[in-house]
Amino acid sequence: MQKDEFERIANLFFHFFETSIPSYRDLDARLRGKRRLVSLDDIFKTPILDSSEYIDDELRLGVASIKVQKETGRTESVGVFDKETEQRYFTFLAEHFPGELVVSEETEHTWPPSGDFWIIDPCDGTHNMLSGDPTFGTMVARIQNGVVTFCAIFLPAHASMKSGCFIAGRGHGAWEWSPNGNRRITVSQNDSLEKSILCFEGPSGCVYSSPLFLYLVNRIEFSNKLSASCWAGVLTASGGNHPRGCDAIVTFRGRPWDNLPITLLVEEGGGKSTDHDGNPVTLENHSDLLMSNGYIHDPILAAICAHKAGLEK
Repeated sequence: MQKDEFERIANLFFHFFETSIPSYRDLDARLRGKRRLVSLDDIFKTPILDSSEYIDDELRLGVASIKVQKETGRTESVGVFDKETEQRYFTFLAEHFPGELVVSEETEHTWPPSGDFWIIDPCDGTHNMLSGDPTFGTMVARIQNGVVTFCAIFLPAHASMKSGCFIAGRGHGAWEWSPNGNRRITVSQNDSLEKSILCFEGPSGCVYSSPLFLYLVNRIEFSNKLSASCWAGVLTASGGNHPRGCDAIVTFRGRPWDNLPITLLVEEGGGKSTDHDGNPVTLENHSDLLMSNGYIHDPILAAICAHKAGLEK
């Protein structure tokens, strides 16, 4: 992908996020104190469904909770925000990238698809949103020849402060995209495992019950479990832009739409991505990953290896 093509696609997604996805402040302000039926017109800037009204008691920050049964047998919540945003992506991508396959978290699919395609996570951190936690967002990535070549992430709560839009293109860097001037984001330069800040991502029950999680937490300065890969990815990719940024992410049982977009963002921010054994990330190998600033990548891999060796004794 050439630079002008990267910038063209980046600007398309920035405009899409700005006009079609409400900011956290928009959602909160429009619903604060409303004790009545709230229509989607009250929630979204550009409604795309002719529907319907949802009882206020069912709402958190503009989303109604829909219970869905996953193949695993677990019942999970999917917000109206998820389904609305998914439809917006389908419409947008069909208009600007006609004929290209789109794979979504909320739709049935085979993995990995053949050929080139897009993956979307309409709402990463649905449970956060439903509980009033602002650390949720939406992600999209383009896969070409089996490699992630482009990603775009929008964080509605971040948009209340800055742009909320983070974009990366393979070979073109990672950026915070803004009408006031785009800012290059870079990973931190911390090279000490003992002084590092790590994010852990994956199903909460899986992360907190993992012996590896406990093993690593006892060897670092600070840990964070955000329950939203989009936020963990942005914080790690932009670790160098903050006085004390996040240095790495360790994921457990991540799905393609959870992990693949942020691997590119971290790599283009100057970092490194592998699995827990140091193997390259691929469309088939995307679940248990380590994404870091690069400086502490090998020390974390060594700690993971030492942990595994201890378990085998």
